[in-house]
Amino acid sequence: MSAKSAGAQTLTVVHNFTGGGDGGAPYAGLTQDSHGNLYGTTYYGGSGNGNVYRLQYKNNSWMLIPLYTFQSQADGYNAGPVVVGPNGTLYGNTPWGGTQTCSCGTLYNLRPSPTRSGSVFGGWNKQSLWNFNGVSDGYSPWGNLIFADANHFYGTTQSGGPDSGGTVFQMTYSGGSWNYSNIYAFNPSGGGYNPYGGVAKDATGNLYGTTAYGGNNDHGTVYQLVYTGSGWTKNILYSFQDGSDGENPRTGLTMDQSGNLYGSSGSGGLNNQGVVFQLSPSGNGSWTFNVLYSFDAGSHGAGGSLLVDNAGNLYGVTPTGGSVHGGSVFKLSRNGSSWTYTDLHDFRGGDGAGPSGNLVLAPNGDLYGTTSGGGAYSNGNVWQLSMQ
Repeated sequence: MSAKSAGAQTLTVVHNFTGGGDGGAPYAGLTQDSHGNLYGTTYYGGSGNGNVYRLQYKNNSWMLIPLYTFQSQADGYNAGPVVVGPNGTLYGNTPWGGTQTCSCGTLYNLRPSPTRSGSVFGGWNKQSLWNFNGVSDGYSPWGNLIFADANHFYGTTQSGGPDSGGTVFQMTYSGGSWNYSNIYAFNPSGGGYNPYGGVAKDATGNLYGTTAYGGNNDHGTVYQLVYTGSGWTKNILYSFQDGSDGENPRTGLTMDQSGNLYGSSGSGGLNNQGVVFQLSPSGNGSWTFNVLYSFDAGSHGAGGSLLVDNAGNLYGVTPTGGSVHGGSVFKLSRNGSSWTYTDLHDFRGGDGAGPSGNLVLAPNGDLYGTTSGGGAYSNGNVWQLSMQ
């Protein structure tokens, strides 16, 4: 692996969050619909519990529209990432809120109201899909949700569940409603637990994810879930070893067109600042693990799920590091069997600080993402990085 400086990228702030009606601290990043609109959530603001928002490009500028503001503890709060479902509506989770006895998190669906009020917050209705109880179904969902088809989506809870180590769950649409099923419960003594990130899915329907703990020396694992017809079977694809290969991954995995898996950790590696890693299928059900890049004190650890483009290049963010320790945007370029690390942008506070969450790659090659802090009002922002 090697490193090089950034070229002629230009960062533009799309929106500075005020911490008021538009929200603040958009930790979860962004997703995009088929029309090019961007969607995200804020951790606080609005009525105090965060918002779901849309960014729409019109008349040569981006306009932020809050779609929904979380009202109360029962409504859910501190929202995680949203995903655009096959029907064009939004699905998301909150790690907290729901039932009064637990406040273990929620799943919800947002869709435009047929009778829009015209107010800045009007026009979208929220339907509660599931309130977690912490014991049978898990506690605190945060990772990305992923659809298998129009009637099934998957996600994870960080902890709780029947064996107290977190769960992977499936939501199935049947009989006019969404129904929950727990497809795997992690056990702290059973080889991997605390799946903070969501899951990735391959073409045959297998699921892949990471656990922050468990495995060899309690450094975490990469796992696979295979549906056998009567249930799901977990396989450990990799157990992090001694720290030099990374440790305690808290983000999900990304899969490229060849079936390779990519992930990151915020600690471990050669410099104890985290790594970017690859797992490649090598036949007969075995996988080969490689560290693609070890972060150093200047780059310092990945802060969200990686994005892979059609050429197999990777993009990500670091929440700290960079020239003034405000975080950075990076690219890992594939060059045959080696990889080159490029620092695309270092955040300096005024343009944001602490980038995290999901990135969006537009058809023209521009990157979009969020920072959890910094910006004009110190409440984070949405940014665009032009690659031209």
